Amino acid sequence: MIGQQISHYRIEAEMLIGESESLYQAEDTRSNEVVYLTFVNSLDRDLAERFQRRTETLRQINHPIIAPIEDFGAAKDGRPYAATPFVSVTSLSQINQSGKPAASVVDALTLIRQLADAFNTAHVVGLTHPNLTPENIFIREDGCPLLLDLMCPPGGTAVLPRQIEFLDYASPEQRRGKSVTSRSNIYTLGVILYEMLAGHRPRIPQSEWSVFEKPASPPREEPLSAARPGLTQATYRLVRDCLWPQAWSRFETMAKMTAALDAAIQAEQARPSTPDQPTASRRPHWLVPVIIVVILLLIAAGVFFLGGS
Repeated sequence: MIGQQISHYRIEAEMLIGESESLYQAEDTRSNEVVYLTFVNSLDRDLAERFQRRTETLRQINHPIIAPIEDFGAAKDGRPYAATPFVSVTSLSQINQSGKPAASVVDALTLIRQLADAFNTAHVVGLTHPNLTPENIFIREDGCPLLLDLMCPPGGTAVLPRQIEFLDYASPEQRRGKSVTSRSNIYTLGVILYEMLAGHRPRIPQSEWSVFEKPASPPREEPLSAARPGLTQATYRLVRDCLWPQAWSRFETMAKMTAALDAAIQAEQARPSTPDQPTASRRPHWLVPVIIVVILLLIAAGVFFLGGS
């Protein structure tokens, strides 16, 4: 679509081609300003109508993390679009492509907390994100996240069960084709946070009995405490309570997840500023020499008594 004219917008660059939506950078030929255009990747009439309803709802929302809607319409082929203001951004997937854990745990928690607050606002008016991944979470130059495609409605397509090594960003209920709920978004944010802290998505331990496991059974992941030792219990509880396979076991609302994020941020800030390492290795520096001395004394005592007998 590069170079095409859609109404008074000329498409200049491709930002994201997802399963259900596409995002482009375009020029408004009336104002000569740069904007983002988000399209639905479908000609389905019902999807187009839901896109318009969601867009109209978003226009009533004022949140710094949710891109405001400036305009919306339809291309000649019938695909609806929405225009949002241009801000220089980079996708979270590009930032995290090194596969290394986040250097700052507090920064990672803070970014997810900003997203959770935005979703709490969206959920109140009935909007959930149907296809949330690091590819469609954008980071502004000031480090704050930005959501550009909340107007896209869910398609409701189930993901076929398969043997997987890592948890998907999609929740177990989404993989079964069920409706996306606020708890589905909570699950996805939990996966993204885990990935930021561990350097990889939650790994599913493989056992010799896995061949007998039911493909439809929601898998349990390796705990974050095993993948990233040395964090606080508040952070481990936070991630665990996002990732339960059963939706009813997760945080009930984004507001409750936000409160847990605040507690985790406070706990991590209070933690001594030492490099993250396994808890077992965090012993007082004097403990090892004392243990060695005690062992030597026990050996000496044993030699003495044996020699005396």
